Amino acid sequence: MFSIKCDVSNVSRAFDRYLSETEFAQVRALTETARDVRAGFQDEMQSAFDQPTRWTLNAFRVIPATRSRPYSDVDLKDAAAARHYLRTQVRGGPRPKTGIERLLTSRLRYHGIIQTVTPARGARLNKHGNWSRGQMNQVLSAVQSQGDRRANTTEASRKRNRRRAGYFVPREGSKLSPGVYKRGARGKLTKILHFSEAQARYEKRLPVQTVAERVVKRQLPKNLRKFMREAARNAARGRRR
Repeated sequence: MFSIKCDVSNVSRAFDRYLSETEFAQVRALTETARDVRAGFQDEMQSAFDQPTRWTLNAFRVIPATRSRPYSDVDLKDAAAARHYLRTQVRGGPRPKTGIERLLTSRLRYHGIIQTVTPARGARLNKHGNWSRGQMNQVLSAVQSQGDRRANTTEASRKRNRRRAGYFVPREGSKLSPGVYKRGARGKLTKILHFSEAQARYEKRLPVQTVAERVVKRQLPKNLRKFMREAARNAARGRRR
């Protein structure tokens, strides 16, 4: 009688190494594809919006995949998620109040309802088309809406600076439309902000689902091939993750 034995321990170890490497390759491919999706969102925002700010372009984060969590997420960063206007740009519909709208609503002595605040012709805008922070601080100080009372314009300072430009909100019954105005040194009035009782509504402008599906379809196979080839080389060299 003959007995044939075969030592497959080396083969088994090599197979384990290969399985470990391929599993890690899938994790890396998922994370890399999520980064590609985020880049796709940034490209789309460049087309959909007029000169988007860096804060807007960097609003999305990637949560990497792991062995125990074999998927990767692309979502708004925690600091911006609760108030970021991009959520409305994705879904469409009414947008939440901005910080300046909430501040004016809570602090301004105004008889009407402030639901939406938008720059008027006299507003100074930055390169992204947003209201300049310098003029914003001047207006908030002048209309007694700034949180730090030491920064607010006092009655004494108004008298001292009577010849300078000042900002004000029309009183109840005024013929001026609701908003903030600037009174020039010679009494010329320029409107800075519009107040509206209507809630701002956005159309869907950022089709994240469509962009994500397009990027995943194109990039996931490429990323899988790339990292699987690397996994095969690592397994052949005896490396193990």
